Amino acid sequence: MFDYQGHQAIYYGDRNKYRLPDYHRLDVSVTFGENLRLDRRGKGSWTFSVVNVYGRKNPFSVFYKKDVPNADNNYRHYSLYKLYIIGRPLPTLTYNFSF
Repeated sequence: MFDYQGHQAIYYGDRNKYRLPDYHRLDVSVTFGENLRLDRRGKGSWTFSVVNVYGRKNPFSVFYKKDVPNADNNYRHYSLYKLYIIGRPLPTLTYNFSF
């Protein structure tokens, strides 16, 4: 973003040139019931997992949004926003059946 003749303009670089900040997360899962036989046709198991255990906000996308200039946004026309998909720990419980 730069000022040109008193107006703010957004400069988009070459395609695929911009890099997002480093992305990392920790996923943990535990599976119970490998030997829980329902009958001779199949078996079932339970899986408990937590996605993004430590709750890091990893940006999925970055974009500009046009704002009304005021004192809160330092009289800028555009603001940079980051889109987060999973910003907190997400627990899941799954039942798997195989035959």
